[in-house]
Amino acid sequence: MIPFSLRALSLAVAAALVFGASGWLGYDLGRAAGDRQTLKMMKAGEAAVAKRDLLIKTTLEKAREDLAAVSARPPKRVYFCPVTRLPKTPGGAAGAGAGVADQHDYGPDLRAARDALLRCNALIEVVK
Repeated sequence: MIPFSLRALSLAVAAALVFGASGWLGYDLGRAAGDRQTLKMMKAGEAAVAKRDLLIKTTLEKAREDLAAVSARPPKRVYFCPVTRLPKTPGGAAGAGAGVADQHDYGPDLRAARDALLRCNALIEVVK
């Protein structure tokens, strides 16, 4: 017969080994599950970034095509003639005279403003 103290000691050692092994196994399985979940989230994030990059690329390509199409049109002459500078006609109504109109061509200025507006709108679409 085995003495009581030796039985108790061997039982305590066996229990410690079982608890230690189960704890280590649980930790290892939990870490593996966490690694799988992290990998799954990382792949989902990569897919979302790829989708966003494709959307940005297509939006910018469309914006460049639109800008090129608009810029390919010949510029129009645009003159501004304020009402206060118009000469009075005999009937009292204002009439347009060729020598009175502002001779600054606003066409290039308007084209540059339009191009800037198209770029801003494209940027707004990308940022949305």
